[in-house]
Amino acid sequence: MERNQKEKYFVAMQSYKEDDFTKEVLVPLFKSMGYDRVEFHGGPSERGRDLIATAILPPPKRGEYVVYVQAKKLNKNKTLAQNDLSRLCRQLQQAKSKGFTKGTGERVKPDHIYMATPHEITQRFIEDLEDELFDDDYKGWLELYDCVRILKDIEEFNPDLLEKLEPFEDKIWNTNSKSTTDRNHELLGALCSVRDSIDISNFYSDLSFFVGSIDSRVLITYKANVTKKHFKLISSEQWENLKLERKKILSLVNLDILNEDIQTIEDRYKEHDVKYNSKSNKDNQLAYHSSIEHLSSITKDFESRSYLLLGRLESEVKKQSSHNRKMLEIAAINLKKVRAKLKIDDIKSCASNYKIDFSQLNRESADLIKNTYDFMHESLKSIVEQKEYVKSIEGKIIPEPYYYVCLNSSQLENEISQRVDEYRLCVSSLNSEIRPSMAEIRRLLDSVEISLKFFECIYTKESILSSIIYLKEVDSYSDRVSISAHDIFYTGKDVAIYGGAGVGKTTTLEMFFRSYEETINGRKIIFCSLNRVVQSLSDLGVERKKTKSTDSKYLNEVIYAIILLSYGLGVNSDNADRIKPYLNDGVALVFDGLDEIVTDYPIVLDAMNSFKSKYKKTQWIISSRDCVSYLKEIDFLGITLLPFTPEQLKSFICGWFNNKTKGLNLWNEISKSKLHENLLTPLVATILCALVEKGIKAPSNESEIYNERLSLLLGKYDANKKIRRQELGSDELLSCAKALAWIMHSHGIRTISQEEAIKNLKVKIGSKYTTGLILKCVKELEEPCTVLVRDKVSGKLSFGHFRFQEHLASLELRDNRTIDLSTIIVRDWWRGAFSLFAQSVDDIESTIEELTRADKIIPEEAFTTLYAMCDVLSPNKKENMKYLLDHLKQDNTHFYEAEHYDSSDHFGSDHYAYSTDFGLEW
Repeated sequence: MERNQKEKYFVAMQSYKEDDFTKEVLVPLFKSMGYDRVEFHGGPSERGRDLIATAILPPPKRGEYVVYVQAKKLNKNKTLAQNDLSRLCRQLQQAKSKGFTKGTGERVKPDHIYMATPHEITQRFIEDLEDELFDDDYKGWLELYDCVRILKDIEEFNPDLLEKLEPFEDKIWNTNSKSTTDRNHELLGALCSVRDSIDISNFYSDLSFFVGSIDSRVLITYKANVTKKHFKLISSEQWENLKLERKKILSLVNLDILNEDIQTIEDRYKEHDVKYNSKSNKDNQLAYHSSIEHLSSITKDFESRSYLLLGRLESEVKKQSSHNRKMLEIAAINLKKVRAKLKIDDIKSCASNYKIDFSQLNRESADLIKNTYDFMHESLKSIVEQKEYVKSIEGKIIPEPYYYVCLNSSQLENEISQRVDEYRLCVSSLNSEIRPSMAEIRRLLDSVEISLKFFECIYTKESILSSIIYLKEVDSYSDRVSISAHDIFYTGKDVAIYGGAGVGKTTTLEMFFRSYEETINGRKIIFCSLNRVVQSLSDLGVERKKTKSTDSKYLNEVIYAIILLSYGLGVNSDNADRIKPYLNDGVALVFDGLDEIVTDYPIVLDAMNSFKSKYKKTQWIISSRDCVSYLKEIDFLGITLLPFTPEQLKSFICGWFNNKTKGLNLWNEISKSKLHENLLTPLVATILCALVEKGIKAPSNESEIYNERLSLLLGKYDANKKIRRQELGSDELLSCAKALAWIMHSHGIRTISQEEAIKNLKVKIGSKYTTGLILKCVKELEEPCTVLVRDKVSGKLSFGHFRFQEHLASLELRDNRTIDLSTIIVRDWWRGAFSLFAQSVDDIESTIEELTRADKIIPEEAFTTLYAMCDVLSPNKKENMKYLLDHLKQDNTHFYEAEHYDSSDHFGSDHYAYSTDFGLEW
């Protein structure tokens, strides 16, 4: 073994604490050297014995040979301070004289004592020890056992220990670690494909950009107009938000969106606020409320008394002669008109003077008519006077203070327009045949990121500015950028890679990791498959949600744990300390599958932000599906991997088959049936080509493709080849696979230990299958069927690609009608499974019926998944189902509005105290 490699093993030994060095290195070594009984005895009461080892001597010298080992770490000079040396000598003398008591009661003294150290022992240390410990009676009872001798014995007796002692840095940085990311090869192997892993970058590299909730389509297809140059903000909270937006825009593009300085606006508000809260204004408000109440009182009094009068008039009409009757009817009509005018607040048009000839009327009719007109005259006069008084009081009231805001609307529009033009030039540059330099790519991406962050400030629903900016679609300019994601990664920018199921996120990251060249940007790279560590985080007791007491130290420890777990390393402070120098210097930290861990551990998002603040030189590269709700919390430049275009799919298929004619024949077949619309992701296209390679006809949609894949893996391929590698039938294997996928999906996990899989399957299908059959199913699903894949690091089982787990879960949704859909359809995690379920049955009506059974209201969170299900339906159903969903969602909105409406909030004409919609008063 080379000296350099030996030094690395020595350093690894020296990195252990004394007790850990004994337990992790010496104990297994002495066991492998033939000692029958090896016991760790370290700790505060060791009495000079960190390890006790005994061996039975063979004939003719029968008996028990006893060895004590005292472990000791030396200082950087490979010696000990005088006090430490004296303490060591006392411990060794104590070990020699004390001995130990066997189970038989016999007292035994050691035959030999070792002083073991992970350092090289020098002559200086031996001389120091001799002066302190040895005398004329020394008979060779002590032997020094340093790292040189220990390593030789490890090589001879226990070479497996060398893997444990493999230098930490080699475990992280060596090329062997890159073999743990080979999922595309596993996919092809599971499909029994004769081809090696196909490099999709030869056919596919289109992407678009994304920041928060804004994607680059906004920059390409819309023209913006500022609809209001000035407005009023009544809410102080919204004013604070507008100031934050102003500050962010100023820092991003050096544009002040306000025409006045903030102090002027706030001083004006404060002056207004003083007047609003003055005693005289409060008195006027009280007087106004009292006058409103009085007006309401006299109006109601008129309503009730006029109603009684109408009754008397109509009753008297029936008793009188024609002339009296006519005059009574006229009085009743006039009274009804006044009542109607008052209801619509049209009191000015009410006539108050009526000329009546009472000489022709009898006394009863004359009195009734006179009373009616007198009542109308007095009531109208009283109401008019009160209304005038209310108006006079209202005019004295100072309304609620507001922030009067004037915008630099023309400059804002110009900035938007310039950003759109710049982005189009950027797309052209990135798509040009002459590849831009890395520095130029970085410059273009910086510009794109600033533009997207700027647009996020003005377009998101939470933005105050979004309410006064009108977006008009002007053209359908393409925002597809044909540049390798790897080039973007090499710029050193923090990047989040998004995309739907199977578009190649993991493949893109794994290919980047395997081909990574540290010399390009001067960073080492760490790759973490997050689906592999979810269960381990639970085992470590990591908090699922951030609490008020969660400090940055704890949050950073969450990231250390994820890194160490990804490489199969122990999660402890020593290992964390060993990666910190690299993090300080800067690494490319890849987190693949963020959506697969954040569902259960949202604290990871907080941990990432904390970690980013501490290790500013670290570059983050993460991947996530684009159907999750937390995307706006990730402050990275996002790139969305786009599905194939038909031309790219054709190129992929022809590139797959060396026989170009066969590829063209397949393309012609699927393009005629429009099947290619379901094949626009690398995952589905790969499976299709592998299936057709086996002689299977092209399925009609993504779900059918996965069905054919399962059929192939569960025995159909073997049957066609007239061989039999599995003992169980495909039905039993499929049932077990579906049950296990459902268990894992319900628990929100992608990997599971074999023991946990068996345990959970016994609960779910134990009434149908024996334990022996379940064990056999799990074994055959892994080998030979390769439906289950064993992780090379953790040893846990998964279904390979997450989409395969979703497909099996969708089959359970289809076949098991006892499942309560309402509890799971509201979770982002289930969206892919529900979409495949809808595609398999070409229907969502049954799901809607289930959700609305017993007059239940569809949860608001369910509509995102329902629309995703609608998108995968056949064209003749999609439009009708979308219309139905729009109708149901509108009904839901009305329901929730009515549910939360409080009639006490309605104050009639008391408009001065309340703002208009969203706190904005134009």
